[in-house]
Amino acid sequence: MLTLLTLKRKVRQVTVFFGLLSMFYACDEPCTIGSPCDTACEPGAMPICVTESICRCVGMNTAGTEGGMSIAGTTAGDEMTGNTEPPPVCEPLVLGDLIINEVMIDPDNAEPANEYVELVNVSDKEIDLTGVNLTYNDDEKFRFYQGCMPAHSAVAAYSGGSSADILPWTWSSLARGIGVYNYRYQFVNGRDFNFTLYSAEGQVLSQFMGTEDLIKEGHSLTRAPELIGEPLKHQDASTTGDKLSPARCANGGSYEANCTDSSTPIAGEMAGNEAGTEMGGAEIAGEMAGTVVEPPNCASPFIGDLLINELMIDAVGDENIGEFIEILNQSNQAVNLAGIELKYQNSSGVLNTEITFPPGCMAPHSAVVIYNNTRDLAWQWSTPTSDSSSLSTGHSPFALANSRDAVLELRASSGQLLSQISVLRSEITEGVSANRSPDGIESSDVTRHDTLSTNSSSPGIRPDGTRYEDR
Repeated sequence: MLTLLTLKRKVRQVTVFFGLLSMFYACDEPCTIGSPCDTACEPGAMPICVTESICRCVGMNTAGTEGGMSIAGTTAGDEMTGNTEPPPVCEPLVLGDLIINEVMIDPDNAEPANEYVELVNVSDKEIDLTGVNLTYNDDEKFRFYQGCMPAHSAVAAYSGGSSADILPWTWSSLARGIGVYNYRYQFVNGRDFNFTLYSAEGQVLSQFMGTEDLIKEGHSLTRAPELIGEPLKHQDASTTGDKLSPARCANGGSYEANCTDSSTPIAGEMAGNEAGTEMGGAEIAGEMAGTVVEPPNCASPFIGDLLINELMIDAVGDENIGEFIEILNQSNQAVNLAGIELKYQNSSGVLNTEITFPPGCMAPHSAVVIYNNTRDLAWQWSTPTSDSSSLSTGHSPFALANSRDAVLELRASSGQLLSQISVLRSEITEGVSANRSPDGIESSDVTRHDTLSTNSSSPGIRPDGTRYEDR
């Protein structure tokens, strides 16, 4: 029997968890991952150690959802209660870890509900699926926004069909914190096929392609030899003559046991279900990840699209109320802020993630003013979208220090730097913001706002009082 492929090359990757109420804090003493920390959090959140000496305030509820998205609140063997765990932390995915092994293009009943793509983690580690996405003939069909997939495990990702006949995804081992945009896709029976799996950074992880003459009703296509070969009609690849084997080896065995047993996959507990529906009789509806959500109708930003443009660091009066950060979308199109992190450098020189944006569109040529204390001042959007409210909520407040240089960054979910701004301590003045000079240009210097205008600040608009939309 063939053994599973393993590649152990290590790469750095930033892991992002979408839609969570979160804020990182450095702990005075090393903490145990997953255990409570001695840190104050906002009501409705609890401090959890996410890595050594780093504590995170994590939102809690009893329905297992945050910001309209269902987030897994349990691991295998844990009691299934509300979402009180931190976002899942697992190993970065590298080339060779995850492959497309089997696809069902033409099921013999209920198309497209019974169509699926099988992914297999062939590595010896639990891998991070954040940002991994699948395309079919160059069209994206689904994208993970978070989650950890166990070593040597598989998932059959069903297309979903309509809300009436949606099928749960089938996992060979219980995954943690899986969240996915499920596009309810459909494959074409009489066309050549090209399934491609990409990493969050756009690297091709796996391809599964062939001609339409391979497609036969009721038969899946699987790799032969197992995991490493080219697509072949399942019945011809299987020693048992089966027509399909979602989330299992072609001979019916499990990937966890190198295809030498006949364990049963887990169905109905993970991604691919409507929020709140019953899942295979389980009494945990709404607590497991994988809510089918409509993705924002906008694309991720390119480098140069987003810009940190203006900062009010030392507000008059109650500083925690008046401080703000202005971010611009300078592109001609709406951009999806999903997974983008706003980082602020602490007194030790470490850039902590203060805000992780959930999915949502920011209008073209627009500005958002992020007031740090959202309990008192709501964020301001110069051109609000239907997503503005959800983008603005669920974030913990944080303070900008007056006594040191201010360094802030915007980074994509892949870790790519999108924008950076630095304000020297000598430029921080009470009641006066720091602004790009010239305004709205990443490579420009930063100066006191009152050198650009008679006003001390201009949150959400240009220093001369005009709108960014009116350029």
